Amino acid sequence: MFDRPRPARLSQRPGWNQLLGAAETGAVVVVDRPEVNFGSLHNVVDAVVAITERGLHLRSISIPALDTTSSGVRLSDVFALLHQLRSASMCESTTVGIAQSRASGTPVGRPPIGAEKRAQVLTLADQGISARHSATIVGVGRSTVSRILAREAAQYEK
Repeated sequence: MFDRPRPARLSQRPGWNQLLGAAETGAVVVVDRPEVNFGSLHNVVDAVVAITERGLHLRSISIPALDTTSSGVRLSDVFALLHQLRSASMCESTTVGIAQSRASGTPVGRPPIGAEKRAQVLTLADQGISARHSATIVGVGRSTVSRILAREAAQYEK
């Protein structure tokens, strides 16, 4: 059975309710990417509880630690699962956010410094001003000044 991950609450998802009603005791519910399909850690916990209360087992394809079959869930597996779910969820959210930003035309990543500030940094460097002092004068971070100078040096090495 397939279920779309919307709405967020498991109890409001017809496919989920149909699965729980149709599955026989001892059956294994196999889920791919629970961090996406269940939507949140809270929903994952609710899913595990709902499945085990009905005498079913849960197995994740993408997260081996999420396995309530005969081997059972060890405490270390639970901690590994929580960490993996959080990481996967953050990664998925970031990827979706970046894609949405790009699709809407919003720039992604570090904003460009601008030609004027870049020229100022290079002029100050030519005058022998330190990177830290140049950063203060121009109004950028020291690492930005270092990055500009490194790129400039790399261009002359080619």
